[in-house]
Amino acid sequence: LLSQKNKGCAAARNAGIARAQGGVVFFTDDDCVVPGHWLEAHAALHKEYPEAVGVGGWYWPPKDKPYDPFDFFYQLQFELAYPNLANATTHTNTMLSPVGNTANVSYKKSVFKELGGFDERITFTGGEDWEFKVRLVSEGKGFLSIPLHVMHIKTVSLVGFIKKSFRQGRGIHYWSAKYGQEYSLGVYRNFVWLVWRWYTHPITHRRGIGTYLLWLGCVRAGRLFNRVISFAPDDSKQAPPAERFFKRIHS
Repeated sequence: LLSQKNKGCAAARNAGIARAQGGVVFFTDDDCVVPGHWLEAHAALHKEYPEAVGVGGWYWPPKDKPYDPFDFFYQLQFELAYPNLANATTHTNTMLSPVGNTANVSYKKSVFKELGGFDERITFTGGEDWEFKVRLVSEGKGFLSIPLHVMHIKTVSLVGFIKKSFRQGRGIHYWSAKYGQEYSLGVYRNFVWLVWRWYTHPITHRRGIGTYLLWLGCVRAGRLFNRVISFAPDDSKQAPPAERFFKRIHS
């Protein structure tokens, strides 16, 4: 095992990438269980679609797990951000794709050498994987989103949810400062959508609104914290270009 001083997930991943011998680097989390054919499926798709630098899906709780408001919130987030993509295979070079979450993604190793790896200024776990994806999109790199998801077995506590949301806010603020572009949270659209879901499905969705407001408050707090401590990137870059292609391969 590779051991080094704790400098955050970005630095740890970069150290692992530097030691990797193969042409494709695979990422998952220590609280996730991957399907038995996960490695083979990703490797085969990299060969079938050589123009895609990344292949990935999402992560879901076990199907038999009792209702959990935080798991349900992340499911709603996915539906809002990537409508109708949970069971689809798509090829795109935009942020409108779930590929990039390091719980379930693989990248060609060459792209890390080209773009410099994960940003090690992000020493907390809060969007360092998405910041890397922003750079890929900026360079016009393509991704393959697939309906092969990993199982997230960790139960998220209230405290854990607050901490994670706070770190997400810090990450969002950092990307916005680095790329000179404000990444909209879609606050009003998302809230109206949740109200409608609550109205049409009151039993299963009534907690979604409260959880969303809690998440939003924590994200805002994380962004404010960055401003207070003057945490910002060393340099700024051009924002990612507008969408150029989004191809649904099959559903």
